[in-house]
Order: sequence, then structure tokens, then C-alpha cells
Amino acid sequence: MAQVRRMVEDLIHRGRWQADDRGLLNVFDAGYDAPHMARQLEILPVEILSRLHTERVMRKEEAWWSAS
Repeated sequence: MAQVRRMVEDLIHRGRWQADDRGLLNVFDAGYDAPHMARQLEILPVEILSRLHTERVMRKEEAWWSAS
């Protein structure tokens, strides 16, 4: 996470990102915790995109049929 923060801060410092630009898109593989990274980097102009592990469940709906 420190590397991402440093990269974004360097881009801002060098004038490669301006206040009216879109957020900097950061793409990560499934080994990263995207929600945690988004919370830790929320003060920076970034957008986080990450592939989720197959066992990660965002929402599990109840079955509409009866088990009986």
C-alpha cells in the first residue's frame, strides 16, 4: 500500500494529475484486499479495481425454494 500511496503522491507532485482529472485507476490481482485498500487510500484521488477470490462472497441470497 505504501508503494501505491507514494506513486500517487509523486504523480500529483509532478503535475501529472490535476484536481479536475478523474481518479487514478489502480488494478490489482485477487491477492489484494480491495475494500481495505480503498479505505486506506480514500483521501487520495484513486479508483481501485481488483479481482476477487472465488471463495469470497459479497452477498448470499437465501434460496427461494423450501428445503422440506
